Amino acid sequence: MADATKNPIADLSESEQLELSKFIESEQQKVKLQQAIHQFTSTCWPKCIGNIGNKLDKSEEQCLQNCVERFLDCNFHIIKRYALEKFGFLFCWLGFSC
Repeated sequence: MADATKNPIADLSESEQLELSKFIESEQQKVKLQQAIHQFTSTCWPKCIGNIGNKLDKSEEQCLQNCVERFLDCNFHIIKRYALEKFGFLFCWLGFSC
């Protein structure tokens, strides 16, 4: 009977562990991208799309583009603010505005 407490990752070579780590990181990045797309869609679609057709009209395209850009701007601002609170001394030391 197999030992249920044994860590199978410990049996991997160093290069296999590195490869697994890179794979997991890649998958986590994919999940983050999918979450962002879901957030864009749930935020911007109801604001910008009236009737569903074969293609977007110019005003819908522009609205979606503006909405996504504002969404990204807000998220960037929040991340920057958090980073400044967490690592402000480092940002100031590196020459970023504080």
